[in-house]
Amino acid sequence: MECRNTLTEIKVLKAQPKQMLVICRDNGTPSRSASADVHLALLDVNDCIPLFSQSAYNFTVVEDYSTAFQGQRLVGSIRATDCDGPEFNHVVYLLLNSYHLFSIDSEGRIFTTRSLDREQEPVYELQVVATDGPIGNANSDERAYNSEALLLSTPYNSVTATVSVIVQDLNDNPPHFVHPANTSIPIRVSFQEDVGFVLTRMVAIDPDNGNNGTISYRVIRGNRHGIFKLGEHSGDLYIGKKMIPEQVVSQSSYA
Repeated sequence: MECRNTLTEIKVLKAQPKQMLVICRDNGTPSRSASADVHLALLDVNDCIPLFSQSAYNFTVVEDYSTAFQGQRLVGSIRATDCDGPEFNHVVYLLLNSYHLFSIDSEGRIFTTRSLDREQEPVYELQVVATDGPIGNANSDERAYNSEALLLSTPYNSVTATVSVIVQDLNDNPPHFVHPANTSIPIRVSFQEDVGFVLTRMVAIDPDNGNNGTISYRVIRGNRHGIFKLGEHSGDLYIGKKMIPEQVVSQSSYA
């Protein structure tokens, strides 16, 4: 007696057969056969790995003004899906390195949790895990998970994505002089010096970025006769025209 059959892979998500007809035939003459109805109940297994919509994400967020935390702000959203059935396709998210500055909720939305200062850190590289298993002791009422949670993914599937958060600059820092270090310095110069002679160089710095950190210089008082000039970008204080003793004595202070 010979029993012939065809093997095929059955996927729960693709087919859900309820009944199969099995036929057995012998090798005699004439050939005889028998049939039977087989009822199948297919159970899903957790064999699909969650898949992010992209392997890397880039988001931009403006820094908080000075040290004043403006409250929780949305940075961006990520998404992962799982092709398993409803029992195994619920995806939860975990931030592996939140820097204690970011959090992620059950929908994959990333938020700031503390003040961001671009001058301290301009870019953050976050690692986000999506898993189809539980995280820590989160229950159905706890929909937000953070970097302190324990990832219990041994019997489950997980995938990791990189999230780059670029912190944009605000003009939240005033420039300050590094030379001269004091608010006033004495400068001695001879009346014989030629026009263009540099008396000193003013140096100021600003930790802000781009135009916010670009410094220009100007004299705001004390140069009534226009004898001295100040380089707008160089900070060089120099003689702008021939000095006359009476004029210089009458304007001994400059700012």
